[in-house]
Amino acid sequence: MKKDQFQVGMRVIAVRRCDGKDLRGRTGTVRTIGYTAQWPIGVEFDEDFDGGNTLGGLMERNSKRGRWCDPNSLLPLDGASVDIETYGGETTVHGYINGREITATAKCAASDTPNAYVGALMSLKKAFGIEDRPAKKGEHVVVVRPRSAHGYTMGDVLQMEYQGSGINTKTGKGVRCCWEEYEVVRDPAIFQPPKCERKAVCIKAASDDSPFREGRIYTVDGDGKIDTGNGKVQTHQQEDERWIAAGKNRFIIIDEDEKEESK
Repeated sequence: MKKDQFQVGMRVIAVRRCDGKDLRGRTGTVRTIGYTAQWPIGVEFDEDFDGGNTLGGLMERNSKRGRWCDPNSLLPLDGASVDIETYGGETTVHGYINGREITATAKCAASDTPNAYVGALMSLKKAFGIEDRPAKKGEHVVVVRPRSAHGYTMGDVLQMEYQGSGINTKTGKGVRCCWEEYEVVRDPAIFQPPKCERKAVCIKAASDDSPFREGRIYTVDGDGKIDTGNGKVQTHQQEDERWIAAGKNRFIIIDEDEKEESK
């Protein structure tokens, strides 16, 4: 990236060394943009590290979270950077997408003909956890070849209820989608930057045998999965950032110091 593409307050991840310090995989916030040609981006990383500083006094006196960085060493949390290397019949992918590190290696069978294009394609699919097959009930898919505009478009993630129908996680509405239009994805969290853990109060339980109880507070992890006490269930967004759902169960996101009551 270029220096002028960064803004103060932008959330970023280090994808290469920052001023000689290996901070790859660490996330932080841009606090200042200086005039130094080589390391102009001042980042406050989320955790202390050996060699961290105060960005020239911009942060607290004893802070060990600051580092001046080369623009090419950083990536926005909603961006992607992937390196692909092929050696003979072995192809390795390593990179970052939406603030998550990915890596995978695809190997050519002894009876196959080594092909860099095929190797790159297979290793990318492996790294992203994508499979080309009909989905099973409850699995998530990403739309890659939409044939119509019936409630979904390219890039939408659906949670399938049957092989040809499911819920659009962006809108929460049911749609019909044949398996030729999508790819199964093992973990839909890869499509979103990681978020902080949050609390949510259940305002509507789907049924008497639902694992959720109205009025009870639950933990929602950074990937949007809500803890039932006996496992985790993927949620999807509702009307705004405070409303989420797990199937037909409905929740409101609350701050730790809030006292929300069921409605």
